[in-house]
Amino acid sequence: MLRSAALLCFATTALTAQSDHGFGAVPPVPLPDLTAHDQTGRTVSLRELLAGRRTAIQFVFTDCPTTCPLLGNLFQRVDKALPAPEKEPQLLTITVDPANDTPERLAAWLTTFRHSARWSALRFSLGDLNQLLRTLGIQPGPAVAHSLQIFIADAEGRYVARTTALPTAAQVISALRTQPETSPHPGAQLYLSATRFVATVNDEPLAPIAARCANCHGAGRTGQAEGEVQVPSLFPRSLLTAQSRRGGPPSAYSESSFCQALATGRDPAGVQFSSVMPRYQLEPRACRLLWQYLTNPR
Repeated sequence: MLRSAALLCFATTALTAQSDHGFGAVPPVPLPDLTAHDQTGRTVSLRELLAGRRTAIQFVFTDCPTTCPLLGNLFQRVDKALPAPEKEPQLLTITVDPANDTPERLAAWLTTFRHSARWSALRFSLGDLNQLLRTLGIQPGPAVAHSLQIFIADAEGRYVARTTALPTAAQVISALRTQPETSPHPGAQLYLSATRFVATVNDEPLAPIAARCANCHGAGRTGQAEGEVQVPSLFPRSLLTAQSRRGGPPSAYSESSFCQALATGRDPAGVQFSSVMPRYQLEPRACRLLWQYLTNPR
């Protein structure tokens, strides 16, 4: 039996370049920076999960006996058609019944479709779920049918396309592989190339290729473990939220403390970075552009 709390009334929004039930582009809308639990029970940030990879998003609930298996079958076909999960776009299933769909139930649902590592499921609180739905142009509330729409988020975590109903696997694959031309943030080149940096490690100069922020923090700013060094993510929340860094007291970055940290190798609380973190000399304008890029909510 369908739970009314899990059913959605979908509002119509203007689409462009749409035919049949394929994807139509929408003006890019940043998705909210919300936290959820995935099918393993791990707490994850939606923005961090979406960063760096194009994502297809669907909404289901695990007790649904009709349309949700169709959605699962669709993503299963897409999952099998795409190679190398670590290099390709990703698939995201979000439950519209967070009161009943535990991580264990989501994991069991995914298992029925023999999913790869590229396909995950999330369970938000009801309030956060409703916020996300409204961002996607969906009005939460009781309805008589479950939606078959698929939504696309780009590598910057922005909602950029949607369908009117159930698309084909080929249409989802095409939408995932489509990379629309966009004007990059002026700070992105600084982050990815370091062409305007003067950097040193242990007072010895580094070539630009060795000084790139993206080398350690990743092109998607997700951070990584490098040997015994845990390289942090560089998302707005991780920079702007007060938290303990390297065992020091809670602190948050500002533009001035960020630029000072790059130059001196000390975080806002005065704790020293690892010696493998380069020390940078940047002109104030260049550091401002880099800061704006890293803290831009897009």
